[in-house]
This record gives sequence, C-alpha cells and structure tokens, in this order.
Amino acid sequence: MDGTKFNRRFLKMLLKMQCEKETLDYVIQEMRAVLGEKMPEEDAVRAYLKDPGKKTTLTVGQQVLAMDKLLEDAEVNFHMICDMVRYQNMKEAGMVHSVDEFLQLLRSGRTQNE
Repeated sequence: MDGTKFNRRFLKMLLKMQCEKETLDYVIQEMRAVLGEKMPEEDAVRAYLKDPGKKTTLTVGQQVLAMDKLLEDAEVNFHMICDMVRYQNMKEAGMVHSVDEFLQLLRSGRTQNE
C-alpha cells in the first residue's frame, strides 16, 4: 500500500473518531442540561448511542432524550452541509464572491422568511 492511500485512510479514521466524539459529547452535554442530577452515567449513554439495539441501563425516557439530541445534532450538521453546497454552487455561478457575501445573503433570506 502506498503512503498516500495509508495517509488518507488514517486521516479518514481520525476524522470519523473526532466526529463521533463531538457528537457524543454534544448529546451528553444536552442531556445533562435537561436531566441535571438525574443524568445517567456517560458510559451508559455512549454505549447506548453506539449500539441502540443492545441491552441498556438507560430508562426509556433517557433513551428517547438521547436519540432526540442525536437527531438534533444530525439536523444541524445536515443544514450546514446544505449551506456549504449552496455556497459552492452560488460561487461557481458568480452570484457571490466570498463567504461573508454568502452569509449576508443567507441571513437576509432567512430574515425575510421569518
């Protein structure tokens, strides 16, 4: 295996691990904000989110909250990716020339829709 393929694989693995960590950290932080003292052990939440089909010590309510926060994080990431694709398309079409210009256009459009 050449070094380039190895480096790409390694980088992809590191990015995946970092994304998973950030997502799990977000879910735990948000659950803690909602549950306070009734927050389950972090390891139990991580284990549940990594494999929801396995037996867990989380209550049904905690499972629902964990899944809801996971979906909330995924929704934010999806919107960000959509905005990145919009920016790329608008830049290629000559409609915007900078990220700042795109963000200003995006914000004005969202303000008008609200």
